Amino acid sequence: MLQNGVPLPSSILAFLHVAGLIEKVNTLFGQVIYDQAHLNGGILLIPSQERGCDLLPPTLIAQERFKSINKDTQEVSQKEYNIRASELEIDDPRLPDLQAIKHAKHVKLALSHHRKQKAQKKVAQQEKDKSKELSELIDANTKAIAASIKTAFSLNARKRKALLAEYRATKKRRITLSKYRVKKVARSEKASILKCFDRRGGPYGLVHTHQWWALV
Repeated sequence: MLQNGVPLPSSILAFLHVAGLIEKVNTLFGQVIYDQAHLNGGILLIPSQERGCDLLPPTLIAQERFKSINKDTQEVSQKEYNIRASELEIDDPRLPDLQAIKHAKHVKLALSHHRKQKAQKKVAQQEKDKSKELSELIDANTKAIAASIKTAFSLNARKRKALLAEYRATKKRRITLSKYRVKKVARSEKASILKCFDRRGGPYGLVHTHQWWALV
């Protein structure tokens, strides 16, 4: 343990304080006094011989490599920051750092949550757009199918109407012809009716026959 050490520059003081090498800093007559300075990470502080005289600049002796020093200081800093801010006194110099770290963690969590919400909203909007596009395609296909069915129904109705008209005309002709007497005549004579039918006979079993008829 070292007491009444030499004054250090503000940059070195900030590094040692953040690294956890100095727990308490007091000021007396404009001179910085370090209480409870620890030897950590292979760093040794060499104090001056007497107070009040011309003080030598502090000497830092690195006994280990910078990598191991950085690792040790990070471990010490992590142990220091594991302390809750509510456990410290108001005038404790570690309190602002702990509050700043806590605030930074809260900001980091808030930004992460905001990014996640933004990504979820983006995915939901993309799904909504896809669903809307799909529904529009389904509606268009439904309308096209309905138009095709309507056209087919109208075409079938016209066909049925034409067939019914043809059947009625044929039936009417048959009824009209039944009122008259006809006789079978030769082709050379004046014929008005040609009757075509198949009769039995011939090598294939059926013979196509034509008969000419004339009104009496």
